[in-house]
Amino acid sequence: MWPDVRSQQLTESAAAVFSKPKVRFTLVPSSSFDVIKYFSESYAADCEAGLDPSLEYVAPEQGLENLDIVIFTAHGSDLSPLLWDIRKKIGPPTLIAAWLWSNHLSHTGNLRTAMAADFVFPSQKYMAGYLIAPTSVLGTHVPLCCAQWKRDEVAGYFEQFQNMARNNKLLVNYVDYPFSPRSELLHRLGAQMPEANVLLMHPSERARYFSKTREDRFREWMEHKTTLILPVDRDLSTRIFDALAAGQVLLVPSIVVDFDEVIPPAKQSELGIIRLQSLTIDAIRKATADAVRIFDETGIEGVRARHRYALENHMTVHRIGSMLRCIKEVAAKEVSVVFDGNSVTPYGLHLARPT
Repeated sequence: MWPDVRSQQLTESAAAVFSKPKVRFTLVPSSSFDVIKYFSESYAADCEAGLDPSLEYVAPEQGLENLDIVIFTAHGSDLSPLLWDIRKKIGPPTLIAAWLWSNHLSHTGNLRTAMAADFVFPSQKYMAGYLIAPTSVLGTHVPLCCAQWKRDEVAGYFEQFQNMARNNKLLVNYVDYPFSPRSELLHRLGAQMPEANVLLMHPSERARYFSKTREDRFREWMEHKTTLILPVDRDLSTRIFDALAAGQVLLVPSIVVDFDEVIPPAKQSELGIIRLQSLTIDAIRKATADAVRIFDETGIEGVRARHRYALENHMTVHRIGSMLRCIKEVAAKEVSVVFDGNSVTPYGLHLARPT
């Protein structure tokens, strides 16, 4: 049966890649973020310092030919025409992976992208089931991270600004998507909560934040003691890790369903993270006061602990490592690519550990 053949093909391709003394890979950020210059230009230094020496990062501008693994970030748009075209150019020995940043939204575009890839890594685990398909294997959960800056940038900017005076106001800096239920709350916060610094951008006009230098973007985070995490849906966003990198105390609603898996409750407590069971103005106001108190009581050591936790665990290089380890586990047959499907489970390829 064809899906079983595809399963064997993926396993054999992964094994061939990791049989080499050097595995050459790259990360290709989605061009949809080019206008705002979100991603760093090169992850070479991060990868050299943070990954197994048998892995060799190659900058995407050097070309995708003769690479072993190419990882694309996808943000909801349909990348399948691009991926199929690239397949023709680089040939079957190269594995193509898609790291889906917005798989909680734009399901059709994400599924088409997934069908054109070999390995698919969802950033939002709670909304990943629909991605199971007979052409690509649904890999491990790879959450978002602090991706606006490289590790040396984060470390340098933090060192530069760590002693600056911070604002007691709750930082609420968001793109205001009209389709999201959070939009109404964002506007109520601006009108009813003077203890919040509400900074909103229209989806088509993001200059307020992204016209700033990379240094000044980081400084904006470090000007505040605390921030509110408001998901578009129930998603775990990059801002969680941006705020931690800046040493802030986070207010995180319980509706962010993947949060406890990515940051265990014991670690949340250690870092002073506050979980919100309600998103009323009164609840947010009280939590803000608690967050400022925690920030002040834990002082610079608390700030450094939150910063180090993000820097050592939740940067782009750590997510690259997770994806490459997953493919390596397939190569070593520590996990199997299996085809399954019944009236409950979607028909498709997924990973299974030996029992």
